[in-house]
Amino acid sequence: MRRYLTCLLVALMLLTTVMPAAAAVPNFPDLNKKHWAYADINRLASLGYVQGDELGAFRPDEPMTRAEFVKTLMACLGNRGSKTSSAAFSDIVDHWARPEINEAVRQNIVVSSEYPSGFKPDAYIPRCEAAALLVRALGKQPSTGPLPFTDNNIIERSVYRDYIRTAYVEGIMAGFPEGDFRPFDDLTRAQVCKILAELLDRLTTGQGSIVRPPVQQEPMPNKFTSFTFGSYRYYPDYVKLYIDSQTTDYYLGDAEIIDEYNIKVGGRTYSLNRDRLTIKLSDQYYDLLRIIPGSQEVELDLRKTDPIIIDRPEMADISTIYVGTDQLNLDLIRDIEFIIDGEKYSLSEVTLDASGNFIVGRTTYRPQEVTMIIDGETYEVNDAMIWYGKFVFYCNSSTIIDWVKVDDKYVDADDIYILKDDIAYKVANVVVPRRNLVRLGGRQYDLDSSIKCRYEGKIYDIDTIDFDTRNNVTTIKLGSTSRYYTQPDRYVFYYKGSVYQEGTRGVEIRAGGYWETFNRVTISDPAHFRYDNTTYDLINARIVIDDNTFVINDTAWRGKSQVFDIYLDKY
Repeated sequence: MRRYLTCLLVALMLLTTVMPAAAAVPNFPDLNKKHWAYADINRLASLGYVQGDELGAFRPDEPMTRAEFVKTLMACLGNRGSKTSSAAFSDIVDHWARPEINEAVRQNIVVSSEYPSGFKPDAYIPRCEAAALLVRALGKQPSTGPLPFTDNNIIERSVYRDYIRTAYVEGIMAGFPEGDFRPFDDLTRAQVCKILAELLDRLTTGQGSIVRPPVQQEPMPNKFTSFTFGSYRYYPDYVKLYIDSQTTDYYLGDAEIIDEYNIKVGGRTYSLNRDRLTIKLSDQYYDLLRIIPGSQEVELDLRKTDPIIIDRPEMADISTIYVGTDQLNLDLIRDIEFIIDGEKYSLSEVTLDASGNFIVGRTTYRPQEVTMIIDGETYEVNDAMIWYGKFVFYCNSSTIIDWVKVDDKYVDADDIYILKDDIAYKVANVVVPRRNLVRLGGRQYDLDSSIKCRYEGKIYDIDTIDFDTRNNVTTIKLGSTSRYYTQPDRYVFYYKGSVYQEGTRGVEIRAGGYWETFNRVTISDPAHFRYDNTTYDLINARIVIDDNTFVINDTAWRGKSQVFDIYLDKY
């Protein structure tokens, strides 16, 4: 912590020493000498940290944008911004404050996971958020405890409430004369100057002189050696290395040192100014900011950060679960499971990293590849992130209602059909009273060679079918591929040269004098289909889509993509 503040002091000195000793104070026509922040505004303006608009006005009581605040804060810290051409957020690629925002992210002053929908640089910054950035800039930690404000009940609603307390205790933010803090009010330009003047005072001593630490130049080794941190000595071959918030197979001993801000790992060069490299020491995680050469060993400039990996998480490790814009009540949740690559895992059987990835064994899965089951309800995971050491999940309700276990893999029950006499039954409508006994269409059958399974465009024999009462799921063991024609993966219906409908939802076909759901028939070849042990002509067959009756005049099977095109005329 002392080293981090010292670096800030040095940076501030380097910036302020190039300023003229008596820089001219701008004359803002809209700033009255009686304004409560007059002195602080002029102080920051004379240092070049703030300026007026194109007409010369300062507009002290108007709100400041998020980008303006970050740029001004980084200027006060003596930082000119990151030179990297990349952008920490997709909505700052062409923004004038991109260098400063990038650098604030690199220094963990701005935490990118707190902005899942983008940084929104031109939105106004609320007081509570500014408190968090200021506290991180000082290298302080959020703290808990009572506050003297009359609106503490409102402060408690802010995710930055603990930062507000630290900012107050450190003396860089205060409340209003009425006794409230107003955490969600936009920060005005005058308030920013007052706060940053307090910050500058914190970074100076005496009459504003800066403490300059002695600088020693030592040769930089090309490999990490053992190093001391706290009261412990660590050996790089046993220090796990994480890159861009994700787990890797590398250790610090695998890295080659290029210079104080660049290392090479696995043949790729990483910049500490651009890339996030994190190490784990004991049970704590630290971002690597700089490599400092020493006479005996290198010294690492580290900043404590949130965990990169949470192994065998519990409910206590989850902060929030969003379904759309709604939050689930965690106190009412009894059980959480995940379907990952067809396998089911309990919450305690997975590992998650700070990027929201799920890790099972040695394989990493993106959140979008994972389905979450909460007390039997199914949700698609859109994203996940760590917030103050706990996970936040962003989900949507899933279209999957039931599951079936095929060859020990969980799949959507809507994708599985059981066939008997060429009639297809959704597996969700199939009752399995006991092993290898099924009830189809109101009749009960022992499993034999006449009962098939349609799955992923193919028809299979069934070795066994059963119902797992413990997991409440039908289980199927497939046999060899049937002699029947491979089924299409997808259907596309054309009318008058254009796509009329993709998929078979709501489509019926005439078979044996009755209208049957299209998914219940079996395509035996491009010109025929089978239903109830009977083969019918597909050409000239009648179908209904959305109450409109058509006749099939042609078909085409795109074998490579397994798409079956059906061409229609009006009946």
